[in-house]
Amino acid sequence: MYQKGFSAYRKSAANTLEDKRMILLKLYEGALLFIGCAKRGMMGKSARIRGENISKIMAIINELECALDYEKGGEISTRLSSLYQFVMDRLLLASKNNDIKALEQAEQVISTLKDGFETALKELRRATAPSHIITNMSAPAPERSVQFAL
Repeated sequence: MYQKGFSAYRKSAANTLEDKRMILLKLYEGALLFIGCAKRGMMGKSARIRGENISKIMAIINELECALDYEKGGEISTRLSSLYQFVMDRLLLASKNNDIKALEQAEQVISTLKDGFETALKELRRATAPSHIITNMSAPAPERSVQFAL
């Protein structure tokens, strides 16, 4: 009985960690989406669209900053904080001066962070996957036929 409960707990903890990683990835993706919208607002001379979307990006960056764990993350957390502050500065400049170059600089940093995080996730999954899954990943997928009932 104890082993069954412990197994369920471990599975739940792993799922929760994976959920947090996916949320982080979605936050980066959302920030990039809102940057695209803010750019369109700038090009279309719409201060409202620009401002609303830059505010959304800033909220995401603020959440990412607040989620940093300096005890566990150490220097990485400190460096991420610096990058988030740079992005916030660029967003403020973009909003204040309708500066698309500043917005593109923020976009470049966020995109780089997202790509790095995706790469790290793939490596982590590969490192923690059971060996039989890794060896089968290179094997071609079996062909499947689809039949429809009419």
